[in-house]
Amino acid sequence: MKTSRKTRRSSLLTERMVFKIPNGWQKLSQGQLRYIISLYNIYDGRADMMGMIATAALFHFMGCRVDSETKDGILCYRVSTGETFLLNPEFLPDMIATVEWVKRPNEMRCRLAVLHHCAAVSFDLRDLMFGNYLVCENYYQAWMASHDWTKLSPMVDILYQVPEGGKMVKTQFDYVATAMWWTAVKDYYGQLFPHFLRRTGEGESVTQDVLREYTDAQIRLLTKGDVTKEEYILNHTSTLRALTELDAQARENEELKRIMQKNK
Repeated sequence: MKTSRKTRRSSLLTERMVFKIPNGWQKLSQGQLRYIISLYNIYDGRADMMGMIATAALFHFMGCRVDSETKDGILCYRVSTGETFLLNPEFLPDMIATVEWVKRPNEMRCRLAVLHHCAAVSFDLRDLMFGNYLVCENYYQAWMASHDWTKLSPMVDILYQVPEGGKMVKTQFDYVATAMWWTAVKDYYGQLFPHFLRRTGEGESVTQDVLREYTDAQIRLLTKGDVTKEEYILNHTSTLRALTELDAQARENEELKRIMQKNK
């Protein structure tokens, strides 16, 4: 490919070109978010998965494609202007450092708003009933234990409000998007409800028996043992409201334990 002008070893990039690179997940457009999720899907399981994702994300945000590597540098093409330029590879590590945040999906405080024409609930699940939250957590843990993406299928239907009787034909991309969202929610909830929930990635693996006991315990705490309140708690109480109450109870229990230890 012929270059549009002569380039120097120092690279036109540092002298004439300005790129607007998002500095975090919440700065992404829905299209950009979809692209980053697609990278997680494409590079899933690769040895240098995170490095590949960060590099591809950088050039995507720059609006450039890499044509080839030459003895003088990396030959790039800027789609919006039609310019061809040489990028000094020595600059690349510092440039990639500006998108290091894409390697931390647990910090994603956003989600795809629509999948296959189905609208998602809010990122923080404030419009999701607590019973559905517990169901989703069960499916998420089943996926974590089996690494079978299809375990997330019912979870996608819940979070993207697939109409009753409707059917969404899902791809692995849809499962990856949902898993990333839920992982980020768990991290966010770990910060929001530190007394009741541990941060993502901490603690031992969760078996289905342990998860069932944990779910039952949450319901008992909220109903105070009154089974007549269970239907209301599960189907008419928002996830945020339920977890706020559980966290308050956990905080009170911690305080009571401290007082008892102090008075021994």
